[in-house]
Amino acid sequence: MGHHSATQSSPLLGLRMGEFAQGKDVPIAAEPLPLRDVAHLVDRYRRRAHRMSRAQYLAALRAQRAHNRLGVPMVALSTIVGTSVFASAGSRPESGWIIAVGTFSLLSAVLAALQTFYRFSETSEKHRNAGASFAGIKRELDILLLRVNSGAVSEDGASESLADITCRISDLEKDCLYVPDRLYDRARMEQEADSEGI
Repeated sequence: MGHHSATQSSPLLGLRMGEFAQGKDVPIAAEPLPLRDVAHLVDRYRRRAHRMSRAQYLAALRAQRAHNRLGVPMVALSTIVGTSVFASAGSRPESGWIIAVGTFSLLSAVLAALQTFYRFSETSEKHRNAGASFAGIKRELDILLLRVNSGAVSEDGASESLADITCRISDLEKDCLYVPDRLYDRARMEQEADSEGI
């Protein structure tokens, strides 16, 4: 299952709510929820925020690796071409050598064009920023959960804080890049296997 969850009916809020859905409804309670119900929702959202943060970081790593797979050969080929041209200066290289250097030069240009077209480095940075944003939201939810469980916040305050955070989650979902389902599933499996909890 990917991060683009379907909209569903919340038994706690009595309304439709999007579970980190892009542009879908967010849970806005008509009246304050009992702290027990708020704690349940906060814990559920903090776990999803944790998974989304990890999935975005995994996507950033994948994009960075793709950037390196294009960039490293491109630099190597460019170096070979430059060195070959310098070494052959003032001499008459054989036709086979000229063809080889021309081929390396062409391959280097193709790799540079692919790197420019796909912009893997820029994609990696966007995923990384989204991961950091989800991690920040997760920390806010951690603090809110502590306050709810300790009774340091009223039902009104807890419900308003949760509604505000879920609205920001929805906005972040609309702005961040898509994460393939397999990366989201990997993040979920890592979360479930984490013996230290989240």
